[in-house]
Amino acid sequence: MHTTHIWSTRSSHLTSDGLVRYQQCACGRQRVLLDAFDGGAPSAELARPARVPVAR
Repeated sequence: MHTTHIWSTRSSHLTSDGLVRYQQCACGRQRVLLDAFDGGAPSAELARPARVPVAR
């Protein structure tokens, strides 16, 4: 696994708290960011690996 991620935004939408962005790295890891209306740094980040099918 690599240590530098290159994130691309797959989708985004506005909520009452700010802009929510769903991102994915080329390695398959995913995350969700909240760009709050209060102007702070992006928060509520959640990263997880993508599911990989098991060959049988």
